[in-house]
Amino acid sequence: MELEVLGAGRTHPKDGFQFAVDSGADFLAVGMFDFQVLENIEIAKSVFQT
Repeated sequence: MELEVLGAGRTHPKDGFQFAVDSGADFLAVGMFDFQVLENIEIAKSVFQT
């Protein structure tokens, strides 16, 4: 199953990542700019650790 959870900036990554994991995602494929990488890694780590 594929879900577009961020919608090109429509949803903040924290909300979108959490939604994906709550919906059963085992991984996230996320397109981002270079300045977004570190923040998104930290968000993903926190979401998958819960």
